[in-house]
Amino acid sequence: MPNLPILYIANIDRSTPAIEAKLPRDVPIIREPITAEELRRLVSGLLSRMPGAALDVGG
Repeated sequence: MPNLPILYIANIDRSTPAIEAKLPRDVPIIREPITAEELRRLVSGLLSRMPGAALDVGG
């Protein structure tokens, strides 16, 4: 399985503490509503920690 970063987006109506408790501890959780800038910042941070990361997610 590829070593890819995961970002869990907690939907207001569907996410529960029980679901979130099953996630690995290193998975960041962002709660809706979110702005494009917040999402861009989080994704950029996750991608920058990947080996050989040289991706541009805009901004």
